[in-house]
Amino acid sequence: MGFSGGGGGTSPQQSALLNNSSQIMIQNAINILKNNKNDSISDPTYKNIIKDLFSDSDGYNNTIDTGNTTAIFNSTSKVYDNGLASSSNASTGNTLTESIGGGQDWMKGAKVTLASEKIIISVTKSASSNATNVQVYNDESSNHPTGSIGNYSATYVGNVATFSSPITLPAGTYAFLNSNGGGIWAGFGDTTPTLPVNDADLSFVDGYWDSTAGGVVDKFLEIASIEVQGLSSDKILQTNMQTLSFTPSYFMIYCDKTLAGSGSLDCDISFNNGSNYQTAVALNTITSITNQGTQMILKINLKGTGLSNTASVSDYGVIFF
Repeated sequence: MGFSGGGGGTSPQQSALLNNSSQIMIQNAINILKNNKNDSISDPTYKNIIKDLFSDSDGYNNTIDTGNTTAIFNSTSKVYDNGLASSSNASTGNTLTESIGGGQDWMKGAKVTLASEKIIISVTKSASSNATNVQVYNDESSNHPTGSIGNYSATYVGNVATFSSPITLPAGTYAFLNSNGGGIWAGFGDTTPTLPVNDADLSFVDGYWDSTAGGVVDKFLEIASIEVQGLSSDKILQTNMQTLSFTPSYFMIYCDKTLAGSGSLDCDISFNNGSNYQTAVALNTITSITNQGTQMILKINLKGTGLSNTASVSDYGVIFF
């Protein structure tokens, strides 16, 4: 029997039928694996299908090479993607100790530095704060942030304020300030913030003050955490070498995927432990193997740069003939 890409050849109708049948086989195998994960059915052993789904960072079948994978694992949605995973940097250990009344125009919030360009998703305030919204400013002085960088404000629902449109900020220092509206800043502050708090994405470096309370200069930190995302960029999901039980001549790759904007996905695959790769291989197409072997490495290329150009995968399967 001939296949698309080699041998005796097939008609377009036959090639489509073979591709569709193979895709159904892989999907069924993945569905059985999902049922096995949920303890509802035993997963049979397939000699001609390598498959995995992402219950954790190395996959349910532990096939993911986490050392060479640059794609980001999202532990909540159980997908690998090219830049959507979020991280939160919290000012832990601080206690709000002082209430300021009388409509004082207090600057209360956090001075924040970004090591690289990030998307700001949401802000969480300290639970004792009575702030109703948060605003973002450039930081141009030691204690008085100036120069609003745009209409970047969000209303607190409970303790979380989510921006209706993503804010993309380049590397630099910024002020995240809480307000009650009408120019009145929130009435609770932390007089002894434990700073700095650093991680790879964002650092809290200081609080803000505008006056003195009881003759003592106080700094007030009301921001508990800020959720940020990295901008999308081309990334790969790579498997460990998988030993095949026979030497195949053809293969087809399937992935459960989600694409947005100009995000796209293709694959590189090797059958000789990475010595040679067939690159930019399309999904759901039976393809001839150019360098045969029994040591498979799969690279899933998640492509898309900037904002909202994303690609993500939740599982994969490769069938061999």
